Amino acid sequence: MKKRNIINLITLVITTFLLIFVGRAWYVTNEKASVSGINAVSASDAFTLELQRGEYNAGSTDKWTWFDTNNLSVANMQPGNAFFFRFKIVASKAGKFKVSLNKIESSIQAGVLTRSSEGEASNINYFVELYSTKIFKMDDATKLTIKNATTNLGVLYDNYTSEDGFKLMDYKVQDTFKFYDYGLGANDYFKTMDNNVSNDGAVTTNAKRLNEVSAEYTIASVEESNTWYGYFALEFNEALSLVEYKHLDGIVKSDSNLYQAQMLSIKEFALEEI
Repeated sequence: MKKRNIINLITLVITTFLLIFVGRAWYVTNEKASVSGINAVSASDAFTLELQRGEYNAGSTDKWTWFDTNNLSVANMQPGNAFFFRFKIVASKAGKFKVSLNKIESSIQAGVLTRSSEGEASNINYFVELYSTKIFKMDDATKLTIKNATTNLGVLYDNYTSEDGFKLMDYKVQDTFKFYDYGLGANDYFKTMDNNVSNDGAVTTNAKRLNEVSAEYTIASVEESNTWYGYFALEFNEALSLVEYKHLDGIVKSDSNLYQAQMLSIKEFALEEI
C-alpha cells in the first residue's frame, strides 16, 4: 500500500535496562529508568499516540495496570525477562498505520566497569573489573577480543580511555532483545493475559529483532470508540544472549556475561500512515 503521509517522529528514551551479572545471578543496580513524555500528531491530526508500560498483578482479576512511562521502574532483570507496553492510540478517522523503532542504542553504565593492571614495564596485563572483581583479561590497554579457544569471535570493548571508559563494539544488548506484537485492542484487551511471552503462540513465533520492527495497526471504525491500544512486549532473550567463549579461568563455556553492565536506549518511534 502506498505511503501517504509521514507523521512526526516520537521521542522515547528508555535509559536504564541495566544488565549486571555477578556469579550466576543478574542484578539491576539502578531500579529506575527515565522515559521522556511522548506524543505526536500527524499533519492531518488523524492519529495521536502515547506510550504506557504494564505492571503485572498475578492475583487480580484484571491482571494488568497501565501507567505512562515518565518514570519507568526496572528491578531484578534477568535473561528471559519481558517488559510489557502499549501504545494508546487516539484516531479521528478509520485508517492504517505502522510504527517502527529508530535510534536503538546500547551503552555501558558509567562507573560500573573499570580497568586494572598487573605487572611492570613491558610485562603489564590489563583487566576489566566489575565493581573491583576481575571479569575479563584485555588484549592490551585499550581492547578486549572475545575468543573461542584460539579463534577470535569479535571485539567486546575497544578504545578505552580513563575519561570515557570502554566503548562497545561487536556485542551489544540491543541485538539480544525481541519485540512481541500482541496487536490492537480495547482498554481491557490484555486483562487476562499473563506476563510470559513463551505462552503466547503465534506472537512468539512472529517475534522480531528490534531493528526489524514494523508494527501495523488498522483502525476499522471510530464510531463506537476513537481510543485503541497497540500491545507489545520487549524481551531480553536468553537464547540470543548466550555466547560460548573462553573465560578468564581459561575454560570455554556459554553464558550471557558479555552483556553485563550494558544499557538499552530506544530514542525514537516513527509513526507512518500507510
